[in-house]
Amino acid sequence: MNLLLITGGQHPYEESTPVLQAFIQEAGHTITLSESAE
Repeated sequence: MNLLLITGGQHPYEESTPVLQAFIQEAGHTITLSESAE
């Protein structure tokens, strides 16, 4: 399964990104984190 997560607006990304990344990795999925769409 592929998952694309896009967020925007005023949000504390520095705080939520590591939590989401750990949650997804613990579920056995691979993470590729990028700040750009390229």
